[in-house]
Amino acid sequence: MKVARGSELLTRKLLFVHGKGGVGKTLFARSLAELLAESGKRTLLVLMDDSSMAAGEQIRVSAHLEIANVEPISSFDEYARLKIGNATLVKIFLQNKFMNYAVQAAPGIKEILFLGKLWYELKNFDHVVVDLPASGHAITLFQTFKNWSELFKGSLIGGDTQKIRVTLESTSDTGHFILALPEEMPLIEALDLRTSLEALFPTGLDSHLVLNQKLPALGAASGTTDEGKPFSETANEHFEKKSSRETERLLSWKDEPRTTIPYLFGETTEELRKSFKKTIGAEWGIA
Repeated sequence: MKVARGSELLTRKLLFVHGKGGVGKTLFARSLAELLAESGKRTLLVLMDDSSMAAGEQIRVSAHLEIANVEPISSFDEYARLKIGNATLVKIFLQNKFMNYAVQAAPGIKEILFLGKLWYELKNFDHVVVDLPASGHAITLFQTFKNWSELFKGSLIGGDTQKIRVTLESTSDTGHFILALPEEMPLIEALDLRTSLEALFPTGLDSHLVLNQKLPALGAASGTTDEGKPFSETANEHFEKKSSRETERLLSWKDEPRTTIPYLFGETTEELRKSFKKTIGAEWGIA
C-alpha cells in the first residue's frame, strides 16, 4: 500500500475515513466533506446506520454537500428498483417477508448493499466521503464483501460486485484516511489497520495517516519538568509532560508521512469543524 500525501488523496472520488471510536473520525469526515464542498466539489458524506438521521435519509445541507444515512433495507429497496424497473414487480418483491429477512440475516448482503450504494453514488458526485464504523468493523466490512465477490461471481449481483471491487482496488479512484490520537494503543492500531488493508487489497490502495489532538511543546517549560514527581505543580508543567510523552509514543510512527492536527479548543462542534477545516485546508493547499 502506498502511503500518500493528504493532498494526493483529495484527487480520489471515494474517500474512506478509518479510526477507533473516540479519535475524532466523524468530526474529521464531516470537516473533510465540508471542505471539499466549499471548494466547489459536489460531495456526499455517507454515514452508516446513524441514529441522528432516519434510515435511508439523504439531505442537502449546502449547495454542494449532501449527507446520506445508509442502511441495508433502504439500500436494498433502491437496488431492487434499479434492477427490476417495473413498479408493480418491485412492490411485490419488496413486500416479500423472506427477502426482507434475507437482507437482515444473510451474511455479506449488508456489506454489499452498503458498498454498492457508495459505488452507485460516484456517478452523481465528485467525491463520496465515508465515515466508516470503528476499525475492526470496517475491516470486517471489506473482508466480507471480498469473500462474497469471490464466492458468488456468477450470481445475480455478481457482475456488480466485480465492478465495485475494481473501484475499491483502484489507486486512482479510492483513498483511505486513517486517524489516531497520540496515545500508545491508537498509534499502534492505526498501523495494524493499514497492514490489514494492505492484505485485503494487495494490488495497492493509497492511505494517509492523520494524527489528531497533538499537544504543542511548551517552549518555555521544555526540559524543565521532573518526570519523577507524581504530580505536576502547574498547568504548564502538566501539558509539557503530556506533550513529551506524546512525542515519545510517536516513535512508532517514525518516518511515516502524516498530517498532524493540533489539540483544538472549541465550545461547540461547529467551532471544532471550522478549526479542523482551517488546519487541513492550509496543510493540503485548499484553504
